[in-house]
Amino acid sequence: MKRIKKWLTRGLLGLLLGGAWLASADTPIPAPVPPYLAALPALARVVMTGELHKKPADSQPAPVYVKQYEMIKAGDIKHGVIVFSNGTRSDQWIHRGNFVSVVGNPPHLFMRPARDALVVEEPFPFGADDFSGLDWVAHARYRGVATVDQEKCYLFDSGSDLQIWISVLTHYPLLLERENVTYRFSYPPPPPSLALPPALTEAVSENDRLLQRLTSRRKPE
Repeated sequence: MKRIKKWLTRGLLGLLLGGAWLASADTPIPAPVPPYLAALPALARVVMTGELHKKPADSQPAPVYVKQYEMIKAGDIKHGVIVFSNGTRSDQWIHRGNFVSVVGNPPHLFMRPARDALVVEEPFPFGADDFSGLDWVAHARYRGVATVDQEKCYLFDSGSDLQIWISVLTHYPLLLERENVTYRFSYPPPPPSLALPPALTEAVSENDRLLQRLTSRRKPE
């Protein structure tokens, strides 16, 4: 009799636990709350791959779009590499919130605030923020929960030509559609470190020394 009671108790407990598990699995996912996009860690890598999902007619020229975009972030340094569908490539560096490059003869440092403009008119993971060009993601643009590669995502629609799927688990973008191009995001392990190229490092150091001299010459009022 004791064995029967023990078996019944275990069976009932199992049904209760199983029911609770099923209920939790079927529980609707609540609507997201700000911030809708999570910040990347100090050391991170993002790869965004583009693919045409609607090919142009034979009479139309093939559009040029971003085939791949890779961004590596290490503290206040970001390195972005864009590869376009026509084979051209563009490298960009951000240091302390500024786009930096070496230009001119003799060479000198050119800086532009990263918030002034994006690298190109695309929602790339590159700029002053980790995911620039996505400031339209807001509660009013939320369209519900969808699944991307077996992962639950929040779906947002810009109301024009952009849709983005953001992971419920990580709050990172997984998929983005713009007009006739689909972008897929992945987050492979980053390299152990990242440094500016020697020419940029020298130019930044020289610029810092110049600013230091100018600051030290100023007399207090």
